[in-house]
Amino acid sequence: FVQRACAIMKSSGSSAPAGSAIVWFRKGLRLSDNAALVEASKAGVKHVCPIFVIDPHFGPKYVGINRYNFLLDCLKDLDKQLNKRYRSRLIVLRGKPEEVIGKLLKTGKPLLAAKPSLILWEKDTEPYALKRDNAIIKLAKNSCVEVRMFSGHTLYDVEEALAKNKGKAPTTNNGVGTLVKALGEPAKPLPPPSKLPPLPPSVANAKAYDVPTLKQMGYTASVKPYLVGGETAGLARMATMLKKTSYIRSFKKPQTRSTAFDPPDTTMLSPYFKFGCVSIRDFYW
Repeated sequence: FVQRACAIMKSSGSSAPAGSAIVWFRKGLRLSDNAALVEASKAGVKHVCPIFVIDPHFGPKYVGINRYNFLLDCLKDLDKQLNKRYRSRLIVLRGKPEEVIGKLLKTGKPLLAAKPSLILWEKDTEPYALKRDNAIIKLAKNSCVEVRMFSGHTLYDVEEALAKNKGKAPTTNNGVGTLVKALGEPAKPLPPPSKLPPLPPSVANAKAYDVPTLKQMGYTASVKPYLVGGETAGLARMATMLKKTSYIRSFKKPQTRSTAFDPPDTTMLSPYFKFGCVSIRDFYW
């Protein structure tokens, strides 16, 4: 019944000729190699709202101050880049994603005058994220909002890789190597879209959706970060490390120390990959 009702709404032509799209950032906190952002730019919508939802599940009780500070750096950098390139911004919402996005999909509130026609995001494979995303997919279906998901956090699409390996994850290095050969070269990274539809005027400058501070998120201690988060810093670090050819040729992981910071024994790129500030496909190619 829901599918039939959605089909009738889409074919009726009674809605505005454009509509709106939501690009939901979770990981993948970057503009480059971001399939969701690229697809939103080509969706023929009037408005695109890039959003990030601060989930109370991840807070001071479970997340250390350095890691959270790195995340806020990532959000600030993403917000700055969206503004510089597209005159857009990152809209930061707070609350359980199922509730915040559920309301957005049903009514458009608090960002839109009507519900969006489309929501897009980069796939996540962690158990908590899978449960959350399945709930959002169900809510979108009930609200007749189209969902588009894209692989981008991992070098290969995890579902495709498992299907290629008869539904089983390889358990040895040789098994991984055999699967990689069967999959072929990873997809090449996508450039950022050249243009992006604007935000709705009502949210373009609303302070309520700014990136919060550590204090606002409940952290009371001071922090002296070793790394600055964000795509800008991550790409700069990657470029610097890739120029160190002698270091790359002589690198031996067993001889590295996790406590070595000045100078570091490793590339220190892992937090940028974890939050998706730097695309693993950019690193590969």
